[in-house]
Amino acid sequence: MDMPVDENEVFRHVTLRICGNLDIEIAMNSCQEYMASIMPVEGMSLHLFSNDFLTVRTIAHVTRYHDAVKFDKVVHLSRKVRDNAHRWTKWLLDTVTIFDRNDSDPIAKAMTQFIKQPDSSSIVLRLRIEGNRLGILAVYAKGENQYTEKHSHYLSLLHDPFAIAMSNAIKHEAVINLKDQLTDDVQYLSKELLHITGEDVIGKDGGLKDVMRMVQQGDRVQIHYVKRFDGGPAIPARGSGRASSR
Repeated sequence: MDMPVDENEVFRHVTLRICGNLDIEIAMNSCQEYMASIMPVEGMSLHLFSNDFLTVRTIAHVTRYHDAVKFDKVVHLSRKVRDNAHRWTKWLLDTVTIFDRNDSDPIAKAMTQFIKQPDSSSIVLRLRIEGNRLGILAVYAKGENQYTEKHSHYLSLLHDPFAIAMSNAIKHEAVINLKDQLTDDVQYLSKELLHITGEDVIGKDGGLKDVMRMVQQGDRVQIHYVKRFDGGPAIPARGSGRASSR
């Protein structure tokens, strides 16, 4: 006999776990551990459809399967899958669908292509992402007919925390990509600066050695100058050139 489940506790536990870490896969692993206590869970994944339904991108994927295969983050959808996906938008976006056998449905098959379990079943929650984009939370387990209407109800309670977590993961990924791009740009510009000024930089092997090293590495450089007593131009102090902490 199944123990009664407090719906408020389910929502609270999942919200704390899925929104508790900016690393979405760490957060989903934590959710998977808890959700396994209320339904069959051997893997979970978050997916985002493109607006034209030509591709679907996997935002995160966690699984207990040791034989899960590597997969492309962006998958081009077949016409059959695209036609099904378009029909999904006519439904309420916060509903849940149960697939008793994943390989019997084109959408479920596309979402679970990265597991070697043809006899698996899944339960899918459609997510309303800001900008009216269509996202999906897919939960799956070995064996057919693993999910019931009770599991569907539990999953329907979790639309908001998973939609928020998915939106945050997309934004966090964009920030990381921008940071990496800016780092590459700084390093490129630093190398171009060295190329323009040439090799003959006075003091590059002496007092400016540390400065030149940091410029080559793309570090932000702060140079302190020493005033000359003979009235000549100020010169960089020996040992200056530490990266600014600001």
